[in-house]
Amino acid sequence: MMVYSSKQILLVLIVMITVLMTGCSSNKIKSEEKSPEPKLPIELKEIDSNLEMFINELENFMFEKIKKQVEAAENTEIKQGSGRKNKQQTKQDNEQKQQQGKSEKDEEEEKQRWKTYDKKVEELHDLWNDALPLITGEVGFSVIDSFSKGLNELTVKENTRECYQTLYSANELYKHMSDIYKNYKADSPIALKNTTYLVRKIVITGFGDDWEKSKAICAELKNYWDTTKASIKKPKADIKEKLEFSIDELGNSLDKKDKILLKIKGDIVIKNLKEIKKLYQQAK
Repeated sequence: MMVYSSKQILLVLIVMITVLMTGCSSNKIKSEEKSPEPKLPIELKEIDSNLEMFINELENFMFEKIKKQVEAAENTEIKQGSGRKNKQQTKQDNEQKQQQGKSEKDEEEEKQRWKTYDKKVEELHDLWNDALPLITGEVGFSVIDSFSKGLNELTVKENTRECYQTLYSANELYKHMSDIYKNYKADSPIALKNTTYLVRKIVITGFGDDWEKSKAICAELKNYWDTTKASIKKPKADIKEKLEFSIDELGNSLDKKDKILLKIKGDIVIKNLKEIKKLYQQAK
């Protein structure tokens, strides 16, 4: 009968443990390689789509208000610069009465618009409630909590009927949606959503007359794009260049402090981002 020394037994044990550990490690690597990114729930897609449309409507609503303010200021200047009386005064009085009737109509239309927004916000709450059980295992608590608080903040601001604050809160909620998307396999790079958020924030902040803050956000946008544009691989180089030029043009427009110009330049950047996103979706 062969007798093994303690050294031989120890050597055999070491070899066996090494083989087992190597096998487990190999299986773990294979398992990690095979596990795909989770599929994006349809409820999240609906939230994203509804929020996108809501932000566009709010931004256009805000822009309408800005244009009316510009027109009112121009009319005031004309009236103040006019030295004629009599017929001119009668004409101005008639215009004022027409404007008063138009204002009452605008107020009623605005009330109806806010009622529509009430329903849109309520729909976001319903969709979020449907999505929560599906994403709890995939998305971290802090990200979920941030979105929930952001949705509550949007609701409070919308109830005040204050367009600027509602628009600002809606865009911040869009950023939280981007944070959720990072955990799933999306149809386009997350960098496009983050860039969209920053572009909108530049425009919205300019609408609020905080031009210096808009410039600071624009610098943040340019830095972000410089570090992430390499991840945008699908479009041809000329489309990415067009986007970069439009970002530069947006930044240059801020010195003019003109909200109509700002909206035009911001819309062009958003259009270029949508064009790139569409190319990704078509490639699938």
